[in-house]
Order: sequence, then structure tokens, then C-alpha cells
Amino acid sequence: GISVAPILGAAGVVGLAVGFGAQSLVKDYFTGLFLLLEDQVRTGDIVRLDLAARRLDMLVPEAELEARRAAWTPPAPRYQRGWGYMFSKHVGQADTGCDFDYLTRDHGPAAGEPDIF
Repeated sequence: GISVAPILGAAGVVGLAVGFGAQSLVKDYFTGLFLLLEDQVRTGDIVRLDLAARRLDMLVPEAELEARRAAWTPPAPRYQRGWGYMFSKHVGQADTGCDFDYLTRDHGPAAGEPDIF
């Protein structure tokens, strides 16, 4: 018969292309899911969606937003010690590089080299 090697090779390439395409879709899906789970956008809220700018604007009165902020209570700390505690206290956000805060250079001048006698 028929050689299935070219068909399997083509299927692998198609699967790879679909995987790369789905990556963006899955990322956007989870972002929207967390918007709903964290109750940032509620059922009935009017929003403006700008797909080109990848932006979602909530058209909710400022008084309603203030009431939501006032009613929000922070969750209890998940970790009291260990790696999880250190991560939650010392790792920065993505916009600052996700680095440990004690590795940044804003803690004052460097100590300098010790004097060698």
C-alpha cells in the first residue's frame, strides 16, 4: 500500500499550528474567567470591548465601583511560612520583572569592597 508517513508528518504540523493558535485563545479565556470569578465584572455590568487594543472598559458608575471596593475583603494568607510565604512577600509583579525584591538596586548604595590590609 499507501505510505502513512507523509500523512502523520502533515498531521503533526497541523497539530502544532493549532496548538500555537489555541495558546492565545486559552490565555484570553482564563483572563475572562478570572474577571468573573473574582467578581470584578458582574452580571448586568455594561462594558466596552476594544479588540484591537485588547482592552475592556467597565461602564459602571464610580459610586458603584467605590461600593465594591469598600465591600471587598482581602483573602486570608495562604502560606504562613516556607517557599510560598517567601514568594508571596518578596516576588514582584510581571510589570517589574517577577524578581525578588531584595535583588533590586533600590535599597541604598552598595556596601563596597572591604579594605584589605
